[in-house]
Amino acid sequence: MPGAVVRSGDEVRGEESRAAVADASDTLELAGVFLAVAVGAAVLVATSTFRIVFARRVRQLALLRAVGATSRRLAAALVAEGAVVGLLAGAAGVLAAWGCARLVPPVAGRFGHDLSAPAALPLPQAALTVLGTGLLAVLAVLAPSVAASRVSPLQALRTATSEGSTVNGAGRTVLGVLCAAGAVLLARRQYASLPEPGDTAHDRFAALTLVVVSGGLAFLALIALGPLLVRPVLSALAVPLRRTGAAGRLAVAGVGGAPGRAASVSVVVALGVCLVGSTLTCLASLDAYERYRRTLEAPADFHLYAGEGGTLDRTLVADLAARPELADVTAFRTAEVADDGRSATVTDLDLTTVRSGTGLTARTGALGRLGPAEVVVDAEHAHRLGVEAGDRVTLTSAGRPVRLTVAATLPGAGPHGANFFVTPADLTRLGAGPAPTLITADAAGDGAEGRARAHRAVTETLTGPERGDGRVVAEDAATRAGPDDDLRTMATTVVLLLCLTVLVAVAGVATTASLTVVERRREFGLLRALGLGGAAVHRMVTLECALHGVLGGVLGLALGLPYAWLAVRAAEVSAPFTVPAGQLATVLAALVLVTAAAGTIPALRASRTPPTVAVARGD
Repeated sequence: MPGAVVRSGDEVRGEESRAAVADASDTLELAGVFLAVAVGAAVLVATSTFRIVFARRVRQLALLRAVGATSRRLAAALVAEGAVVGLLAGAAGVLAAWGCARLVPPVAGRFGHDLSAPAALPLPQAALTVLGTGLLAVLAVLAPSVAASRVSPLQALRTATSEGSTVNGAGRTVLGVLCAAGAVLLARRQYASLPEPGDTAHDRFAALTLVVVSGGLAFLALIALGPLLVRPVLSALAVPLRRTGAAGRLAVAGVGGAPGRAASVSVVVALGVCLVGSTLTCLASLDAYERYRRTLEAPADFHLYAGEGGTLDRTLVADLAARPELADVTAFRTAEVADDGRSATVTDLDLTTVRSGTGLTARTGALGRLGPAEVVVDAEHAHRLGVEAGDRVTLTSAGRPVRLTVAATLPGAGPHGANFFVTPADLTRLGAGPAPTLITADAAGDGAEGRARAHRAVTETLTGPERGDGRVVAEDAATRAGPDDDLRTMATTVVLLLCLTVLVAVAGVATTASLTVVERRREFGLLRALGLGGAAVHRMVTLECALHGVLGGVLGLALGLPYAWLAVRAAEVSAPFTVPAGQLATVLAALVLVTAAAGTIPALRASRTPPTVAVARGD
């Protein structure tokens, strides 16, 4: 057939695959961002692990220096060792990912989901992943290897290891102070440039980028100054633990005795908590704004007004209220006024009746029932007039000024497009007529069936013999606003991705605890010789791991919540800042339990340390 285009099945399937990938590109980009954060957390954990391992081998490294090894050669050997570890870890990760890719499709098939398994291992991508992992391992081992290579040959004569490589130096402190100062300056700049209500020229992307950069500098400051913060924070948090007995006091002393090591572990935990906590807070705030916006779009199930912009028959309210299918039938009036020389809309709608107040919040003041000479102002007019709750405004209608006291201001626009909300008596003073201009009603029954019955009742009332002229327009809110699960889906996706960072942090706690148990065997043996039971030693190590979770949780929330506030204000100035205290408390409690559980195996090994280790020679 002339003009016909014939395409093979492979071409069609390829086009459909590319279209599906394009549709999921936003989600994939979001996943890539948080995977990069998780990889960064893994690098921090690897750096801390290498530092602990090299501290454990300080006598061996000192002996190598004593027999002629230079610092440069020693550092190169340690970097090569880290690179080999990274390459092996990358290969193991690729094989594990390949195994999961082969395993997931049959498992998903059992639950009714048809997924295809990859035909073959993508060798170029696998090789790049392994090489990338090796490069990241080199980056992680670089600083610990340089520090360890500078060990003095005299260290070979010492029997005890120290945390010398992790002690704060003046340079590290100065770097931390500079990063903190930069973070504060950027945050202050962003705070000064926050948009005002009604500002449509605000560049959200630039503002959020500035918040992210400031947050990154603050986290770098936390890494540099962490050892200085551990002991003050620990002294405040450990008061209850000191009262639980010897195990609690020893756990506090164990964590506080090695502030550099505690900071290295707790900072990674803090990163995960900071990201999860700030994300949950931002999503809670945006969810509250979304509910507010939906309330503005659909303040009631049905909205009736005169088709030619006139007024409504006052008997219509009684007729609608008499229908059992309808509830909360409300009539109100609107009028045009002038404020500061500009036109605005004022109404006597009672805001407490708008879907029982669901979603409506006040920026300043409180949304209670208005008294005489009181007014509620929307955000744009409140900003333009420079007023908040307690201030005075003057509205003018037909040359008659009416002075009112601001009872509250809204975070955004007002329902039904109104700018000012007053009492019926004050609206009459502003020249409004007695007939209503708008009528709202809700369905008395729940679900789609209740709404359908209510819709028929409204239609029958408006098409009766007395009102069949079609002058009254009835809008169904279902056609203007509906449920939107995009925000909830995004929230679930983001939180699940951020859990990768938390899991990496927990793995770091377990690794550090294992290495610490090996390093402190003589200490545990001495405690056993002094009469401390195995159960008490187990409890001590478990509490130390839990303290890492507590320290990381407190530092993470202290860092995340202020930046969440800035991010919410930069993204949507009308969004009310909402702190999900219950969710944050759950996250913190779960983190403490998980980090404590991560120390179970190391604690079991420590509890089995025999007392004779205390008198054994060497390490």
